[in-house]
Amino acid sequence: MSVFRLISLLALTGLLATTPWRVLAMGTSFTYQGSLEDGGVPASGNYDFEFRLINTGGGVIATNLRDDVDVVDGVFTVELNFGSTTLFPGNFVRFLQIGIRPAGSTGAYEFLSPLTRINPAPYAQRAAVVTEGAIGESSIASGAVTSTRLANSAVTSGKLADGAVTAAKLADGAVTNGKLGNNSVTNAKVAAGTLTMSRLAGVYFDGSIGSLTVGAGACSSFNVPIAGALAGDFPLVALQAGQTLPAGMTLTATRVPSNGVMELRACNVSNSTSSWTGLDLKFATVR
Repeated sequence: MSVFRLISLLALTGLLATTPWRVLAMGTSFTYQGSLEDGGVPASGNYDFEFRLINTGGGVIATNLRDDVDVVDGVFTVELNFGSTTLFPGNFVRFLQIGIRPAGSTGAYEFLSPLTRINPAPYAQRAAVVTEGAIGESSIASGAVTSTRLANSAVTSGKLADGAVTAAKLADGAVTNGKLGNNSVTNAKVAAGTLTMSRLAGVYFDGSIGSLTVGAGACSSFNVPIAGALAGDFPLVALQAGQTLPAGMTLTATRVPSNGVMELRACNVSNSTSSWTGLDLKFATVR
């Protein structure tokens, strides 16, 4: 009469493969390897095996039969497949009950003890499908998701928290006119001094005008050439440093009536004629 004794050498390999970057599911099949003794010596020959998947209550939940398994010097290897990853739920406790008989026998299997415990490591095969929302922020290391890991257009405006994108996060020139909606940049969004004349469309330069005489209580309009000014531009004029107007005189830029021309208006609010000879000015237009 055969008396069998089984030593598990390697159980449940092949369910999981890993690389430094990802976990790859290997399906529901796995390898069981053991060492079988028959009558106290390493078995050799062919044997039939029955593998039962047992739950914590001792119930049989699945069975695999493997006939004519070749055992050499006591060592054998079989491929098992219980057919569904649902048999291995999270934090599962499962056991293998193994029955053995000589190959070709029609007799009952001799079931060995103790049961072989299946550890939870095979559950990693479920990495083939990650449930939506299963990976939270706390599970992602800082800096793990770099720009090279994101598909084009993967991060939409709806995915960005208010204030998440600061000026320090924007590359120079990244925000072009085409990226700004109409009226999206309000006065409150413009820091003091950030809009210089060089940032505004139009012209800006220093120039001068010759002599002008304006009678008491009168105004006089005249044109000055402004290279680059376009009809309809908004005109600006100011005195250069160190320049002053005669007492009672005012000078304003009224319009750009045609390309290359700015209209100025000088008024004398005093009770006597007033004049100047040569006046250095700053001219600008905004369009």
